[in-house]
Amino acid sequence: MDELLAFREKHKTGKRRQQTPYLDRRGTLIIPFDCDPRYHWWNNGQSIIETLKELGASEDIIKKYLH
Repeated sequence: MDELLAFREKHKTGKRRQQTPYLDRRGTLIIPFDCDPRYHWWNNGQSIIETLKELGASEDIIKKYLH
Protein backbone atom coordinates (compact mmCIF):
# COMPACT_ATOMS: atom_id res chain seq x y z
CA MET A 1 0.00 0.00 0.00
CA ASP A 2 2.84 2.39 0.84
CA GLU A 3 4.38 1.69 -2.56
CA LEU A 4 1.15 2.63 -4.27
CA LEU A 5 0.92 5.89 -2.34
CA ALA A 6 4.56 6.69 -3.09
CA PHE A 7 4.02 6.01 -6.81
CA ARG A 8 0.90 8.15 -6.84
CA GLU A 9 2.66 11.01 -5.06
CA LYS A 10 5.65 10.81 -7.40
CA HIS A 11 3.46 10.98 -10.52
CA LYS A 12 0.84 13.39 -9.26
CA THR A 13 0.21 16.32 -11.56
CA GLY A 14 -0.93 19.69 -10.35
CA LYS A 15 -4.52 20.74 -10.65
CA ARG A 16 -5.42 21.55 -14.21
CA ARG A 17 -5.80 25.28 -14.65
CA GLN A 18 -9.32 26.29 -15.52
CA GLN A 19 -9.74 27.65 -19.02
CA THR A 20 -11.04 31.17 -19.60
CA PRO A 21 -13.01 32.66 -22.50
CA TYR A 22 -11.00 34.45 -25.17
CA LEU A 23 -11.27 36.07 -28.59
CA ASP A 24 -9.42 34.38 -31.41
CA ARG A 25 -7.58 36.25 -34.19
CA ARG A 26 -10.80 36.76 -36.15
CA GLY A 27 -12.68 38.16 -33.17
CA THR A 28 -14.67 35.00 -32.52
CA LEU A 29 -15.58 34.46 -28.88
CA ILE A 30 -14.36 31.11 -27.60
CA ILE A 31 -15.94 29.85 -24.38
CA PRO A 32 -14.28 26.60 -23.32
CA PHE A 33 -16.73 24.16 -21.78
CA ASP A 34 -14.47 23.70 -18.75
CA CYS A 35 -14.31 27.41 -17.92
CA ASP A 36 -16.04 29.03 -14.95
CA PRO A 37 -19.80 28.30 -15.27
CA ARG A 38 -20.57 32.00 -14.98
CA TYR A 39 -19.51 32.28 -18.66
CA HIS A 40 -21.94 29.56 -19.76
CA TRP A 41 -24.61 31.79 -21.28
CA TRP A 42 -26.46 28.66 -22.42
CA ASN A 43 -26.88 27.58 -18.81
CA ASN A 44 -28.01 30.79 -17.08
CA GLY A 45 -24.53 32.29 -17.01
CA GLN A 46 -23.75 35.90 -17.88
CA SER A 47 -24.61 37.18 -21.33
CA ILE A 48 -22.23 37.01 -24.27
CA ILE A 49 -22.13 40.82 -24.32
CA GLU A 50 -21.05 40.91 -20.66
CA THR A 51 -18.28 38.43 -21.40
CA LEU A 52 -17.15 40.39 -24.46
CA LYS A 53 -16.99 43.59 -22.42
CA GLU A 54 -15.05 41.79 -19.69
CA LEU A 55 -12.55 40.67 -22.34
CA GLY A 56 -12.18 44.22 -23.65
CA ALA A 57 -13.71 43.48 -27.05
CA SER A 58 -14.01 46.38 -29.49
CA GLU A 59 -17.38 47.89 -30.38
CA ASP A 60 -17.14 46.26 -33.82
CA ILE A 61 -16.79 42.81 -32.29
CA ILE A 62 -19.63 43.46 -29.85
CA LYS A 63 -21.86 44.63 -32.74
CA LYS A 64 -21.11 41.36 -34.54
CA TYR A 65 -22.78 39.51 -31.66
CA LEU A 66 -25.83 41.76 -31.47
CA HIS A 67 -27.26 40.47 -34.76
